[in-house]
Amino acid sequence: MTMSNILKKLRNYNKSNYNQFEFCITFAVLLMTAMMSIAQMPIVQLVFPVGGDSRKQLYLILSVSIIGCVVFSLYAASLFLRNKTKEIGVMLALGTVKKDLIKPLNKEIISIVLKCGVIGVVLGEIVTFIIWQGFSQFIVNKEYTVFSISVRGMLWGVIFDLIIGLLIVVMSTRTIKKADVISIIKAQNTREKVGEVSKKHLVIGMILIVSGIFFGFLLPKIIIYTFDKKAPGILNAIMLLSVVGAYMVIEYAVIYHKKGKNPKKYYKNLVSYGMIKFEGKQNIRNMLVVSVLCAVSIFAASYISNVSSSVVSAGKSNPYEFVIYRPLVSLELNKNDIEELANKSSVTIKDYKEIEFTCLSASGVERDYDDNGNVVENYKKDHSTSEFISQSEYEKITGEKVNVEKGKYIRIVHKDESENFFTRYDDMDYIEDKNSKQGMKLSFQGTIANEYMLTNNCENRYILNDKDYKKIASKVGNSNKVQQIIFNTANEEKSYEFAENVYVEFLKRADKEMANPNTMYDEGAIESMGLEGTTIELNQDNPDLMGYWKWYPSIKTYDVKNFAQSVAVYFLVFSFISVICLAASAIMLYSRSISVASRNKDVFEDLEKLGANKKYVRKCLKQQISKLFTVPAILGVTLSMLLTGIMFVMNDGMISEAEAIAYSIDSLIFIAVLIFIFIVYKYSLNKCKKILDIEK
Repeated sequence: MTMSNILKKLRNYNKSNYNQFEFCITFAVLLMTAMMSIAQMPIVQLVFPVGGDSRKQLYLILSVSIIGCVVFSLYAASLFLRNKTKEIGVMLALGTVKKDLIKPLNKEIISIVLKCGVIGVVLGEIVTFIIWQGFSQFIVNKEYTVFSISVRGMLWGVIFDLIIGLLIVVMSTRTIKKADVISIIKAQNTREKVGEVSKKHLVIGMILIVSGIFFGFLLPKIIIYTFDKKAPGILNAIMLLSVVGAYMVIEYAVIYHKKGKNPKKYYKNLVSYGMIKFEGKQNIRNMLVVSVLCAVSIFAASYISNVSSSVVSAGKSNPYEFVIYRPLVSLELNKNDIEELANKSSVTIKDYKEIEFTCLSASGVERDYDDNGNVVENYKKDHSTSEFISQSEYEKITGEKVNVEKGKYIRIVHKDESENFFTRYDDMDYIEDKNSKQGMKLSFQGTIANEYMLTNNCENRYILNDKDYKKIASKVGNSNKVQQIIFNTANEEKSYEFAENVYVEFLKRADKEMANPNTMYDEGAIESMGLEGTTIELNQDNPDLMGYWKWYPSIKTYDVKNFAQSVAVYFLVFSFISVICLAASAIMLYSRSISVASRNKDVFEDLEKLGANKKYVRKCLKQQISKLFTVPAILGVTLSMLLTGIMFVMNDGMISEAEAIAYSIDSLIFIAVLIFIFIVYKYSLNKCKKILDIEK
């Protein structure tokens, strides 16, 4: 009988191991292909602007997901090779030389990985198509949602498959070189035990987790504000303290068992404790990876709640359903037009007000980092165009008393808004009417919170002393003034039809100047996107207007009804990444639990021979498997809760109303993840019982 025939028979005998390995590699390539194909979609690239915080967070989570796929694949390979050592041992016992085994084994692995790669890439594109077709229903602009096969996404899948294949070949070569018959026999009955741990282990671990996350966010801010210097990238490594802390917490949860005040319980579970410690480091490493994947999954899913909560919070804090922002001299909607549309929809208008703002050139400071990481501040006298209202007019519209001192200004801000590194409220110290060249020096007095005085994409608004306002605005023409119309409706059941009609009519009447690209993008973006000399597509199917267009009207009823469309891309990308990490976690936990049952089958059988009934054996199994699931699940949820909470606080030194709403939504995500892990646990436990024949 030839070597190939012997290997073939051994493969048939160990078929389940091969099937599991092929499934895991195919699944990993599928996820990688689908994930990167979706990330390359035109609308995804558009919604996550280059250089924006959302794009950075997308890349961060994508990077972690890629690492997760790599770890998942290598974990599957390690399980495969561990079982493969039995075949290697048989061949060595038959007298086969190691170097003669390397080539056929690597050839076999390469063929499996390549086959899985082809299937994974094809299935990845099919999954992308199915997912995209579902989500495209929420994005009505079909120009952005036409599906096309992503060459880049497929290329990512191919590269991933080749890299994984190369790593597995290296692993298999090392396995054969280190293998001998005696060590293989011993390997079946030896484990990587860990030493004793104490309660200090738990305390130190928890301190490291909190410190890693806290200082990972805090130190860069301290360096920026104290030394006017960008924090070096190496400081991100501080976050690794959290990983070390998580490892110590898991080690404590797995290993620490003392008699305590209930020695009877300790002795009753002594066998189970010993088996858990016997598995030692293998279980701990597995649980650590699963904890991180669970945390990333929840963090990715929570990004969706963060986006949605801002819409919900804005709706609650703004007492007006309609906030329409328009140039004063445009042919846009006026009171008569709005009342005419209201009559057609049988809607009654109430609380109608018109607010006029004067547009002036304002000074400011541009902040950035140079190549050495130093903060560079560039003061500009004509930094931006800002909008101003007089103290008396503000009091008339809002009914709020405000006292603006002469030569000073008050900035209008959102309820939960605060300063950040790039924008500081006292940056402005000079304003000017560009036409008359009349200017005025000013200083910062304070802020006042008012939601309806601000619009989605125009937030540089200030209140001036009446005398100062009259002096600077007296010669400003209507072409440099804007009007904001605010009102409510009395017929909520018919308000959506009216809201849609208002929005459509507003877009229809917008003139060429309102459709200029500079009302959506800055100069750099216009140039890079090739939009010079073009106009924006002003129709209700364009999903970009809400996020970027300066004149986008805030219509509460319409925005809430179309919320799914506005966040569909965010939901698509981050929910998919969340599912990837959660699926990888589930498969790793399932594989590990099956491995624990299979590797300890002899031990469980010996317990029965020593007189233990099936109920006791089931209890021992349950204690081991439950720990595999509960510890990483709870730790992963805790890590994500801690990370989200600290991130909220570090953003602006407080937890805003929107962030509080997001946190409550995140709580539902935490519960959903725990329920999912519990379902996988029950399924895995039943499978393990079948393996050990202790179902009843």
